[in-house]
Amino acid sequence: MWRAIRHTGYGIGARRAIDALFGTDEVTLSNLTEWQARLLDFSQPEQFDAMITGSKIEASVSDNWPPLEQIVNGSYRPLPWQRLAVSLPSLHRITRRADFEPLERAFGTTVTSLDEYVGLCRELAVRWRSCGAVCMKDQSAYTRSIAYRMPARADAEREFNAMLENPRSAVAYDATGGVLSDYLMHAFMRIARDLDLPVQLHTGHMAGTRNDVAKANAAGLRSLLEVHRDVRFDLFHANWPYMGDLLFLAKNYPNVSIDMCWAYASEALDIASMWLYENPRGFFGLG
Repeated sequence: MWRAIRHTGYGIGARRAIDALFGTDEVTLSNLTEWQARLLDFSQPEQFDAMITGSKIEASVSDNWPPLEQIVNGSYRPLPWQRLAVSLPSLHRITRRADFEPLERAFGTTVTSLDEYVGLCRELAVRWRSCGAVCMKDQSAYTRSIAYRMPARADAEREFNAMLENPRSAVAYDATGGVLSDYLMHAFMRIARDLDLPVQLHTGHMAGTRNDVAKANAAGLRSLLEVHRDVRFDLFHANWPYMGDLLFLAKNYPNVSIDMCWAYASEALDIASMWLYENPRGFFGLG
């Protein structure tokens, strides 16, 4: 399996890591046995920090889902190089009352209306920022289309009230999204605007297999980008394989930035990545 994937984007990343750790990227049974005895103990802060420093990482935005209670009471402490992201999917992917009960417990309160829920999410974002958050992040493309519609507040409130009245009932959330999810996403964009937090959005290429990449095309974000002109959007993964759509969005909307993270892992760039790895002093042009 290793021989089959060693020259792919994922394989190159692994080769660079093991070469940095063990002085060679040649994977053999004897090497693996020898490396096992030389593994660094990354639970020791000095070992972990040394690796980060050696990798020349000055800062890393982390969507690491810290305990809500620690965010709310202000006790959460990220690592010195970490910059946190306010994680959005679980806040708008709610289909029944149980989905937002962890937020209620963290604040020690009970939500009785849609307005109270949005207000609680706003306060959570404020406290997350106090703990070191520098942006919001949403990767809902894994579970739903990112073509967020703009439903009427009354329709979203009707669904939310149904969850409150019958905690055992569920509202719609599927590959097309849902009225409540769409409404909340727009509400969170207003919070991002008010707190001056840029928003990172997963587009295109997804981890794993057998997912529908069509629902992750950044072109579906047109309405969200059009409405929230005062929000800065950072669109991830070069929107591969829909790079043309991403280029147009960035050209057309001044509040959109192209983010190439993970692009190295796309098959379209694997050959170029492999060549650069084998020829570190070489360069190639993009026509």
